[in-house]
Amino acid sequence: MTAKEMTFYLSETFSEKVRFETASDKRLYVRVQPKDLREVIQYVYKEKKGRLSTATGIEVREGIEVMYHFSFNGFPLVATIRVTTPKHMPELDSVQDILKGAYWIEREIHDFLGVVFKGHPKLKRLFKARSIPEDVYPLRKDFDLEKFRESIGEA
Repeated sequence: MTAKEMTFYLSETFSEKVRFETASDKRLYVRVQPKDLREVIQYVYKEKKGRLSTATGIEVREGIEVMYHFSFNGFPLVATIRVTTPKHMPELDSVQDILKGAYWIEREIHDFLGVVFKGHPKLKRLFKARSIPEDVYPLRKDFDLEKFRESIGEA
């Protein structure tokens, strides 16, 4: 499957719910709104047999962006489903019930970026040091490393 073919399938199925950015014939970026995330993820996984390779999160100007990266057996295509949630209230529906591999990844993104994945059964601290308060997220741009070092006595 190529990026062009996947674009066709997603356009036919989701029409106005998806926007595309094609980097090459082997790389496709699909932007969705938070309300459409689960539906698009389920389609890519169940109908197009996409495998979740990983998910990543990053702070962008518009908020917190979460990207679900899919590969497809026998094809060189990587398709990334991108969704952005506001930084002041970062919430997305969990997809861990659709993609079992997202269970740990969503916990990690929650821990480091503060995204609340609604419906996740165990959205608790995973990697973040106990010395970092619950409402401080080390991968956000406003994380103050010097202030953190001072708070733990490493000035």
